[in-house]
Amino acid sequence: MNRLPTALLVLAAIALAVFVGTTSRWRFSPERLNTVGSPLFRFDPAEIEGITIKNGDISYTIEQSGEGWRISTGSGDEASPAMVQSLMQVALETPILDRIDTSEVRDEKNLATFGVNKSSLQIDFRGDKPGTLLIGKNSPDGTRTYVSFKNSKTVYLVPRSLADLISIDPASFRERRLLTIDPSTIDRIIIRNSLSIIELKRNGGTWHILKPVHDQASAKVVHALIDSLSQIAIQSFTQKKSLRENSGETIAYAGSIELHSLAADEPLLITFIRPDEMGLRSVELKPRNVSGRISPDSPNLTDINLDALRDRSLAHVNPDMVDIVKIRTPSINLLIKRDGDAWDESSINVDDLIQTLADTRVSAYRPATPSALEELGINDAGHRIEFSAFLSENTPEALAGEHSVLTLDIGSPQPDGTLPVLISGSPEIRFVPTAFLDAIGAL
Repeated sequence: MNRLPTALLVLAAIALAVFVGTTSRWRFSPERLNTVGSPLFRFDPAEIEGITIKNGDISYTIEQSGEGWRISTGSGDEASPAMVQSLMQVALETPILDRIDTSEVRDEKNLATFGVNKSSLQIDFRGDKPGTLLIGKNSPDGTRTYVSFKNSKTVYLVPRSLADLISIDPASFRERRLLTIDPSTIDRIIIRNSLSIIELKRNGGTWHILKPVHDQASAKVVHALIDSLSQIAIQSFTQKKSLRENSGETIAYAGSIELHSLAADEPLLITFIRPDEMGLRSVELKPRNVSGRISPDSPNLTDINLDALRDRSLAHVNPDMVDIVKIRTPSINLLIKRDGDAWDESSINVDDLIQTLADTRVSAYRPATPSALEELGINDAGHRIEFSAFLSENTPEALAGEHSVLTLDIGSPQPDGTLPVLISGSPEIRFVPTAFLDAIGAL
């Protein structure tokens, strides 16, 4: 058998594969695609795992970390997602204004005229194809810059904006927001100052005060607190890792806010330091272990007090959780039951009663001591309103039968026009206008 034709066919096939492979790579290579008017970079920001920047003697990386970014400068810190996004956006929007091909550059000497062969300013978006971008000299008018990709002799002329952004201080890429967690995931807040500790806990869409008393918190006030916190930014970072580590200085702490998130393993602790003699204010952040200066005009959020956080509604009742309403007065005992989605006919509209409880504002609070209960006529309250749920025998979560949801004992009208009300389980007596009795039908 003659092997020559077979060998020639094999060689032809190999040559064809090499030709097709090299031609395909060239056809779809960045250098082939990078024509005048086209963008310098083509990458999906979601595929970028990290960014390496070299600026003179300074080299640092910005890498993905969980849902965010970290920068390697110093001992490392969170990077600003907005700054990282801006950097990638500027890169993707950088157009090629002119192109100097390899045939025009010819040798290293000519390449040096563009300043890219010994570039001191470089950037590499790890995950894209071109690799490291070498940034050279500016054009004569100073508005454009010559660049080239590493291991390539093709030179491009692009706007200077990308080079300017890469040249900024690495600290500019650090996260300056105090609140770096998603506010919607915050489910517990502890506020400490020199006078008190206030603890808040979220249950669904409702915020509750756990310390120093158990009460419902105003969701509007809590959200405003979180929003105010999200507006405060670090203006400058201190050189020390944390002011706590400098044992030689006396630090006057104003207080702290500790935020627990469903999306984080560790709580975010923000410690505020009182202004120094020059009026400068500082904060410490854990677990980032950084400290910095904030604006003197930033609100002192640790000064918020219990009264400001309270929900001043007398009570909130979920009507879907109630099956029975009992109303007792010196003259009547009223029992109203739910019949499907409706209530039994009665002189009292249950839905209106529930709304009245939410609309009635508490003007003052007083500890529910035995003497106070006696003094205010609550021990022998003539008026009681009780909301109950009835669980059937088919309910596995709890014992069947009637279970109290909320009980209000109403004491004697006071000379100042208020009415004392004790809610079951509360350590405090609430004072509401005496008009509350009129609102519920002068029972």
